[in-house]
Amino acid sequence: MKDIAFSFETSDEAYEFCKEIVEYMIRKFGITKEESVGRINEEFMNNDFIDEDDLRFHESDKYWAHLIYYGHNSLWWRREGDPTLKPVPYHGTHMNFTFKTNERSHEFCVEIVMEMVTSFGISQEEALGRVNRAWSRGPFVEELDLRYHEDTDYWAYQLYYGNSSECWNREGDPTLRPLPYP
Repeated sequence: MKDIAFSFETSDEAYEFCKEIVEYMIRKFGITKEESVGRINEEFMNNDFIDEDDLRFHESDKYWAHLIYYGHNSLWWRREGDPTLKPVPYHGTHMNFTFKTNERSHEFCVEIVMEMVTSFGISQEEALGRVNRAWSRGPFVEELDLRYHEDTDYWAYQLYYGNSSECWNREGDPTLRPLPYP
């Protein structure tokens, strides 16, 4: 019986492998099962793990646990024991975007969601829904995507108030209203 809900499809063998990663992360990093599963779901989202020759099997559970916990650019294998080595921030719940993302765009979108939560006092679920509604028409994976030409604050305000609101010119305006949701 599978007692862990991964957000991607797994074969039985891949499920057991991912479960080993979860258990390793709990032992090694002292994080909760929920955080470990959430981090794995973020790493492998939109990438089903069902083929017996999947490249993920070419690395150990230790490798994946460290890569997921510290991030792709951390060079963790060279820095074990380094007190400046810090984990990738984890936001408490898996954010499942309805459009394809890569590591960079996923983090960019998470920052937009968290900005909306902080700035407007809305739920994470609503903020995630607003991003998904606005950007679900296509993937967000290109390094030169135009969305990177604005910062996450800009996008938080645009996705909350709408493009035509001119919210940047209306600070303190009592008639400024967010776009209806859902």
